[in-house]
Amino acid sequence: MTTPTMLTSLDASFLHLEHEDAPMHVGSVGIFEGEPLRDERGHVRLDDVRALLVARLPLLPRFRQRLQWSPLRQAPPLWVDDPGFDIARHVRLVHLPAPGDERALRELTARVHMERLDRHHPLWELILVDGLEHGRVAMIEKLHHALIDGVSGVDVAAVTLDFTPETPPSELRLFVPERGPSPLQLLFRDLATTAGDVVHLATAAASLVQHRDEVPAATLDGFREMLHAGFAPRSSLNDRIGASRRFEVISRSLDEVRQTKTRLGGTVNDVVLAAVTRGLHDLTAARGEDADTLKVLVPVSRRPDDQRGALGNQVASLFVDLPVGEGDARARFDTIHRTMTRLKASHEDDASASLLGFADHLPGAVVAAISALVHHQPFVNLVVTNVPASPVPLYLLGARLLDVYPVVPLARNLTVSVGILSYDSRLTLGLYADGDAFDDLDVFVSGIDAGFAELADLAGLTARSRAG
Repeated sequence: MTTPTMLTSLDASFLHLEHEDAPMHVGSVGIFEGEPLRDERGHVRLDDVRALLVARLPLLPRFRQRLQWSPLRQAPPLWVDDPGFDIARHVRLVHLPAPGDERALRELTARVHMERLDRHHPLWELILVDGLEHGRVAMIEKLHHALIDGVSGVDVAAVTLDFTPETPPSELRLFVPERGPSPLQLLFRDLATTAGDVVHLATAAASLVQHRDEVPAATLDGFREMLHAGFAPRSSLNDRIGASRRFEVISRSLDEVRQTKTRLGGTVNDVVLAAVTRGLHDLTAARGEDADTLKVLVPVSRRPDDQRGALGNQVASLFVDLPVGEGDARARFDTIHRTMTRLKASHEDDASASLLGFADHLPGAVVAAISALVHHQPFVNLVVTNVPASPVPLYLLGARLLDVYPVVPLARNLTVSVGILSYDSRLTLGLYADGDAFDDLDVFVSGIDAGFAELADLAGLTARSRAG
């Protein structure tokens, strides 16, 4: 049995933020070896995958929990056990249309990620995909952002997948759902929360004023940096999204990227952001837009090592100006490296984390209203998020995970997102974009690829070493 757990304001904000055209789930698409995932008739072992996950769900109890709202919706919702939990609802099989190539898989991924998760049941879904060329099997993962952030999403993969081809035996435990609060209890909770929030908010505000001199200097520096950041430049990247999506991927040798950052004197994230900046440089030029800079939101994990494996969101943010008007690759990289070094020293992420923590004291209606404003935000042009995954191969029922590409959701005025994931020996980027706003997504993709190549050339890497 599991105890009902209240969502934090940040977790709940992703529920308020969700819109028919803007689902708020994160995910990925992974490609596995096919043979170990097939039975003697050549059929995908759907029942075996379901059984494996059922056996491991005690390690992820929230994957058996659904949302329960209070009648007045003043209190944040609770995670409560779903008495009608059915693994077949969450793990299903689809067949990829011909020709079964990776483009068809990307098109399927884009369509699947436009479908919202059913809030009457646990907010996750795994879709096995048969029909992929060379007999491989894909798996499209969808996890609501109220459930996880990027780092905890990687931890979920570590629970559901194995580090060796041998699948360890699992003990099947009987799931007995715990009854959630009654409607009357929920109503009292609503009323108590409303009254408590008013008192708590007043107390917190008074304490903040009284002890303002005790606020860490680093956090104050971060607030000043956030205020200095200002608004994002006007850009076609901030058009209103429609109901179609495109999904493209880029894959690079992780060793190449690491060698590049070492020789140029930066970080892996600096290399990635510089390559993305080259892509934005090419994109804005092709669109006839005169942009010196564009502003990206870079999420930063705040999850302590002792909370790895816990669900929910523990992130802060950096607002980074990218020099898209700069035509020289070395100058772009150096500018980004200096900017990231300054932002990390400014503790902007401490300040944003403090603001998010303060939001836990706000009434639910206020959190909902603030969340709705995100769709009209003027602060960033796009989101670029980088999450390290497993440095070694992972397996599902003995089938090796060959490649995996991240999918990051869009807000209603953010027409493209860039997810970055390092797995095994590859660094992969998933570009998720509005289909109407990005009929030129190939320009962005080729520009990013060119950005990686020119940085490797600057680092003096030969074609052979760059191949990884």
